[in-house]
Amino acid sequence: RGPFSMTRQCALRCAEMTSAGYPFFTGTARFEQSLEIGDPAGARVLFSMQTPLCAFAKLTVNGASVRTLRFPPYEAEIAPFLRPGRNTLTLELTGTDRNLFGPHHHPAGEPPAVGPFSFLDIQGPIDRYCTVPFGPGGEARLIFKK
Repeated sequence: RGPFSMTRQCALRCAEMTSAGYPFFTGTARFEQSLEIGDPAGARVLFSMQTPLCAFAKLTVNGASVRTLRFPPYEAEIAPFLRPGRNTLTLELTGTDRNLFGPHHHPAGEPPAVGPFSFLDIQGPIDRYCTVPFGPGGEARLIFKK
């Protein structure tokens, strides 16, 4: 991080940010959720999420780093980081530069891989944008086990 940052707080209630008004987003998006729990002593608490649509996701609980989620299963044991009362779970999703730099108008639609030839258009202009999905990718949940 540098000395300058732009932030915009909003309630995003979708699994995919690209189609929700952020088509060229690049960088890291932070999602926070507060929850009240009783005494977690002796319980197992598992954070579990569907496949995130990002390069990687970082999970923190109450400011403590829990795990970086890069590969399935996208789960982490969070009981040691919880305390009775109010807790804050933060999920930071880091994307790639693909939606910022393109190619946005590839003749074949979304190419499976991007390289120098992905930016050559031998068929003329294409009147649509191609982007890759970015976001939490679906439901995240806590699983409590005794």
